[in-house]
Amino acid sequence: MRFSQETLEILGFKHNSTSHCYHGQHSGTVLGQILSRNVGEFKYLSGYQPITKAQEREFSGNYGVVLDREQFRYEYAIGEEKSMSEISNIKVKKKIDCLKVIEKETEMYFACDFGTKPLVHVLFVGLKDPQKPIGFYKMKKAMIRFRDWIENNNKDGAYGRSLASQYPTKLNKKRYPNQKGDWRKAKASIKAKDGKRSRALDKLGALYLRTGLWIVFPKENQAGEGLKIMMPTKTKFKQMWLDNPEWMEQVTKFSKYE
Repeated sequence: MRFSQETLEILGFKHNSTSHCYHGQHSGTVLGQILSRNVGEFKYLSGYQPITKAQEREFSGNYGVVLDREQFRYEYAIGEEKSMSEISNIKVKKKIDCLKVIEKETEMYFACDFGTKPLVHVLFVGLKDPQKPIGFYKMKKAMIRFRDWIENNNKDGAYGRSLASQYPTKLNKKRYPNQKGDWRKAKASIKAKDGKRSRALDKLGALYLRTGLWIVFPKENQAGEGLKIMMPTKTKFKQMWLDNPEWMEQVTKFSKYE
């Protein structure tokens, strides 16, 4: 099994069928615009509400997604994206169907845009009550369930930005005074597998990479605010290791395996 060409373009790679290596590239396609999308070009036009049966049928029909009511609850909202037109130098608006996927056990949720096939664009990851953290292992468990669900819906994975946004979190002003208590913005300084410590990585980005589920986009595709990361499905993740173990060793160097 291989990544589709669309997925490779989103990741900023082109595939060399002879060497099975991936090389960074700049893409001028619409999918390439996804890579360079800056924070502030997306906004919600409505609040999230429990998805109705009619909305579920329409959403499933449009995006080929089957909801799993046993493990998740779902809410729906409408968003708007502004992006530069490839034809003229003007911004165009696009309606976004936003689905909030809420893992029942932890109340951890993933606000998603399923219009970026074959990857799911994760707009935001959060908790129902940000003042009550659930801990690393429960968080990872919820991420695995979400990853497996999108794989069951024939997606290659999910991507987004690790960004300390305006969404609330539990503050600790005594420990992180320079960040006004927001731990997400503090420098992580975590050790990689080679023993070297991270320099520019913040604690939020480190948290995602430590799970071993997320990998970092190539440097040339890191324009914009926040660290751009991807969570391949379990099948795709294994295939990436088979295709290019040296590159995967590099992009997973901060992972923590249990």
